Amino acid sequence: MRLLALFAFAVAVVSAQRNQMCQQPRTQGSCDASNQITKFFYTGSGCTSAPVCSDTDGGYGTEDECIQACTVQGGHHNEGAGEEGCSGDPPRGDCGGQVEERYYFDSTTRTCQTFEYRGCSSGNPDNSYETEIECEIACPSASS
Repeated sequence: MRLLALFAFAVAVVSAQRNQMCQQPRTQGSCDASNQITKFFYTGSGCTSAPVCSDTDGGYGTEDECIQACTVQGGHHNEGAGEEGCSGDPPRGDCGGQVEERYYFDSTTRTCQTFEYRGCSSGNPDNSYETEIECEIACPSASS
C-alpha cells in the first residue's frame, strides 16, 4: 500500500512539473545562431517551435512531447485548465462503446468525481480526465 501511495505521489509530482513547464514563457537567451537549438513551446492553442540557446531554456525537444504534456489531444490538460476544463457536465455519451471510468471536476462540490465514459460526447469534452491526479492538477481547487 505504501508503495502504491509513493508511486501515485511521484506521478503527481512529475505531472505537475510537466504541466507547469507548459505555462512558462519562452526565453530566447543570447547566443549566435550556430549555438541555437529548436524547442517546442505551448502557446495556449497548440505547440510551436522556436530557436533557443540551450537545453536549460525550457520547452520540449519534440512537438509530440509538447502535445503529450500540454494538450487535451495528448491526453493531458494544462495546469489551471480554467472554465472549459473545470466546469460543465462530463462527456458521458451513450454510443454503446466500451465503458471506461474517467474523472471530471464537479464545480458544485469542487472535487474530482468518477463517471462512465462510453466513447462519445454529450457533455463538455474538456472536463474529462483519465486519472484523478490529472483532474486535481488541471483544477487546483479540487485538491485544496
